[in-house]
Amino acid sequence: MKALALDTLPERAVLECEIRNNTAEAERLAAEIETADADITVLGQAVEEAREEFEGLRREFAADQRDLETNEASLAVGRSQMGDEVLETTAVRLETTAADLQAVVMRLEQNRGETVEDINAQITRFENAARIYQEESTKLRTEIAKTSGFLTASEGYGVDEALDTVRAEQSRLRAEVQNYEQEVAVLELLRETLRSAETEAKARYLSPVITRVEPYLKMLLPTTDLVLDEDLHITGVRRNGLEEEFAKLSEGTQEQIAVLTRLGFAELLLDQGRPATVILDDALVFSDDDRIERMFDIMTRAADRMQIIILTCRKRLFTRLGARMLRIESDDVTIAA
Repeated sequence: MKALALDTLPERAVLECEIRNNTAEAERLAAEIETADADITVLGQAVEEAREEFEGLRREFAADQRDLETNEASLAVGRSQMGDEVLETTAVRLETTAADLQAVVMRLEQNRGETVEDINAQITRFENAARIYQEESTKLRTEIAKTSGFLTASEGYGVDEALDTVRAEQSRLRAEVQNYEQEVAVLELLRETLRSAETEAKARYLSPVITRVEPYLKMLLPTTDLVLDEDLHITGVRRNGLEEEFAKLSEGTQEQIAVLTRLGFAELLLDQGRPATVILDDALVFSDDDRIERMFDIMTRAADRMQIIILTCRKRLFTRLGARMLRIESDDVTIAA
């Protein structure tokens, strides 16, 4: 693995995917090389044909040049040996020959549509393109060699054995995960069971409280039921099938329900044989006249079973309760019991 410069052994799926990708890349590069070789061959043929045609034109031009030089030499000799009339006739003939040769060259250029300079430019371009294709072909062959070397090295360093070791470790970890999942399932079942038992226990405890509060609540609010949470907190009331949050009730209603709940808890303690006294400190501050009259009736009924002590500074209001009045003169506090 150090030879491969790998810190951790890749998974078999990743390695197989990499090998497939490298193989596909090698095949693609080989195809590109074949295409480039074919293009190089075509370009080589075109260059060779252009070179042959250029050489033919060059030979024709050299022949024409030699003919011209020969004619010039003949003209010089003729001037020394012939008269002016003969030379003039010879000159006319040579000019006609030159014109014929020029017409041949022009006809060749028109048939090709290219000049000698154009052909030279094409040859240069084809040679440059062939060189570029050759360089690209060399690069592609180098990439193929690198890829083949990597594949050979991977096969030689025991990849299959390492993958088998990784698979065994993976199986062990999966079994360990399954064990943990089973333990979690058992713990979740235990938690749900404990929560269910706790809910049932609280329900059994709440039921007696609600049973004892309901008679008083029906006297105050005939169509209302009390709603308590698992921690014995008043969460709201239910009227005509609709539940209302306790915090959204009026302050007077909240105060009255709180008094009724205390009376219910006191009765529960009494039924269990334990003493219970309800002490209300300046209660029913926010109650209207109709509600406070109902609360007086409820407290009168509850006073048959328990002692209720009300601390208040509103003597005239609580006189209507009909309870015995106790007064502490020094503190100016009236106690109705």
